[in-house]
Amino acid sequence: MPTVFTIGHSNRSPETVLEMLVEAGVDLLADVRAFPRSRSNPAFNVDTFPAALDEHEIEYMHFEKLGGRRKKHPSIDPALNGYWRVQSFHNYADYALGDEFKSALDEIEKLACDRHVALMCSEAVWWRCHRRIIADHLMARGHKVCHLMAPGRQDTAEMTKGAVRRSVDEVIYPEAKTDQTSTGHIPLCRHERLAIRENELRARRADQETRSRSSPEDSIS
Repeated sequence: MPTVFTIGHSNRSPETVLEMLVEAGVDLLADVRAFPRSRSNPAFNVDTFPAALDEHEIEYMHFEKLGGRRKKHPSIDPALNGYWRVQSFHNYADYALGDEFKSALDEIEKLACDRHVALMCSEAVWWRCHRRIIADHLMARGHKVCHLMAPGRQDTAEMTKGAVRRSVDEVIYPEAKTDQTSTGHIPLCRHERLAIRENELRARRADQETRSRSSPEDSIS
């Protein structure tokens, strides 16, 4: 089965991202951002970046159905993907069980049969991004996945510790069964602990900014 790559642009320059893509032999960039724009790095906006890709003979396609930022699914048992403690990952794992996700991933598979495909989102590191869940589903289907981390560096993906292949096109992350000595959760790996800490820090910073804006003493006229 063909290899699929992933990459995150973050605050990198377009030149660096292009270098990484060319180095990996990518000829098709699948944009898996829910909104293919970046206020902090507009060079990667949908109306600018494809032209830069075209100069390197890399085709651009936006896969909205693979985008993140999914809402909580009301009809799926929370325990089915209860492994995830970060709610955004839990929501996406639920979404990935639906037909929209599956049909979009089918298309990625077909393209990867004769193209070198890279999935792109905004997060630089895969463990903070929904790309990790897409990667799990691709690996469950038999693909090798490599994360492009920096020029000259590729990390071979491994299935998330709590992932369970339920069928040929479904991956779930069940909550661990509890017993008298169990905490009820599969131990987190280093990347997952890091992601939780970073989400907590972001939440605290957002809370502090909200309080600052609402405080007359801290306001700037």
